[in-house]
Amino acid sequence: MLRGSWIALIVSVTLVACGRAPSAGPALPGLPTGAMAQAERSTLPWRKITHIVFVIQENRTLDNIFGGPKPFPGADAASSGKTIDGKTIALTKIDLGKLTGTQDPDNFHRPWLWACNPPAGQPPFKVGEVSPCKMDGFNVAASPHPNYTPTASTDTIYSYVDYSQTEPYWNIARQFTLGDHFFMGHNSESYTAHQYLFSA
Repeated sequence: MLRGSWIALIVSVTLVACGRAPSAGPALPGLPTGAMAQAERSTLPWRKITHIVFVIQENRTLDNIFGGPKPFPGADAASSGKTIDGKTIALTKIDLGKLTGTQDPDNFHRPWLWACNPPAGQPPFKVGEVSPCKMDGFNVAASPHPNYTPTASTDTIYSYVDYSQTEPYWNIARQFTLGDHFFMGHNSESYTAHQYLFSA
């Protein structure tokens, strides 16, 4: 799902040591002197990490940023998508600079279920089992409930952003890594996703 008003939020977090215990509850036990000295001498890779950078792109998918007719090399990225009636729609190139609120699809839990298109009688889904989602109902969100405005076209929902506008993401993926089979950890809305960010 797309939301044009969100382009990117990049947060740089520097790892720092905190020597103060939480204000409530007992203080956490410290490492024994020997263990502390051993940790200081450690040459494990994590001791070389000085920064962690979170790149948060809300309401976009791997296929939207890294897909299209020329997807990221080696990634499992799509150039088309299925509809709930069995049709195939090629992804349309969109311009991030020209997106407006009138191209915003319904972003709430109900259209998530439409996109999922689970078998009759589900959800709830059983935790730990393979997802039953067919993931072919995205076109339903192009015609949301009459009380929801604005509506979005299938061209907006089945879309990709040109490399010229996503080059920084591609450079990061080339230099580090790209999780092309990494999916959201919940089937709710933005508020819950923000808790994942804060927790991280």
